[in-house]
Amino acid sequence: MPHPFLPDDVLYRIFEILDLSACPFECRRRDPEWRPKHPLIPFYYVCRQWMRVADKLVDVNLHLISPDGLVRLLEHLRYGYGCGRFPTKRLWIERSLLRQARKRDQSTLPMQEDLTELFTLLGALKMASIPICLSTMGITVLFETAGRTLEVLELRISRNTLPFIAQRLHTLVQVKRIDLVFSSADDDTAADTMLSLPGRSKISIPSLRSAAFSFSDWWPECNDFLAALNFVSLEHLWIKTERLGSNYTLLLLNLVWFLQQHSAAITDLHVVTSISANLSPFLTPLQSLRSLRVEYCLWKLSPRTVPASIVILHLPLFQTQPSDHELYRIGDWATVQAKFFRRLLAAYLPNLKIVQTNEYPRSNSALDWAMVSDRAEEGVLQTFKSTAVALKLKGVQLLDVHGNAYTALSDAVRRT
Repeated sequence: MPHPFLPDDVLYRIFEILDLSACPFECRRRDPEWRPKHPLIPFYYVCRQWMRVADKLVDVNLHLISPDGLVRLLEHLRYGYGCGRFPTKRLWIERSLLRQARKRDQSTLPMQEDLTELFTLLGALKMASIPICLSTMGITVLFETAGRTLEVLELRISRNTLPFIAQRLHTLVQVKRIDLVFSSADDDTAADTMLSLPGRSKISIPSLRSAAFSFSDWWPECNDFLAALNFVSLEHLWIKTERLGSNYTLLLLNLVWFLQQHSAAITDLHVVTSISANLSPFLTPLQSLRSLRVEYCLWKLSPRTVPASIVILHLPLFQTQPSDHELYRIGDWATVQAKFFRRLLAAYLPNLKIVQTNEYPRSNSALDWAMVSDRAEEGVLQTFKSTAVALKLKGVQLLDVHGNAYTALSDAVRRT
């Protein structure tokens, strides 16, 4: 094992050999699956001394998983290199940072203060993944220091921080993708009664191309927030809803309003929901939609409501992960599947590709379609054998998860 204290030129040469211009600050050396990338030097020592050659690196990713790592990083930034020479472009923060902070300090306040200082020292970030609720001061500093350079942002929003973020979202002038998780879980931030949502005034981000909304919680403020969004260049939209009880109906109304306002721009929609509800309201406004991906809710999709503009459908043709309160046995699933295919054959959807999003389960591993006849229930097999030919005659291609087309032969459905 080489000595941990190496000259700068040797360290820099190792960086070149290992191609660690994008190395993480922290090392999961206790992870049994982790292995050093090169036998010349333990990765842990490189991480401890990497600031000595940071000014020679073009790009560095930071991956924070513990409060101790955050403290060490701040020490490097305070007494090592200034933010002007620091090459960080992307920052990942794991939720384990929050859990460990609570175990160590019984509070997340010290961690929030450290994160606020980190945003100040880092400066111009291009990507930030922050799946924890930030304090209002942390949000302010993040948007002030990186608001004009961020291109990708993942942020967790609580009821207390929603008004604060809504007032600053328009400052992200370069952002191309934004992922917003609405959840008050693990939120220690205090509510600011002096803040309010911007009413019906629009929140515009002209550069935004892709957006993701995940609703683990719902509050009345979400409706005003969705109504205020104005993403004129939005093309890709990802929506996930969890069990929200009676609040789902209210959320759905505002999501439909949002889709109506952006119907001319959205061409790709991805819906993830385990709620027993019809998906038609999501599709009706989107007459320019080209691609639709649905997960966990095949039985809630009516082919007659699919816009004629769609050229590719990603559907869960096998049920590998049932929804949280609707559990189908194989026989029941075959009935649901057959009903969907009958509706699909009755609908007029020429030049359509249907892509399988989940492979047939076999002891938690994938099963090729060529083996379906050996394992699948007869109803499921017969449905595919008869449907494959019928869809092909109508100009509809049935594809597997790898994009391979299928056709029905005499005994089984085989890959062609």
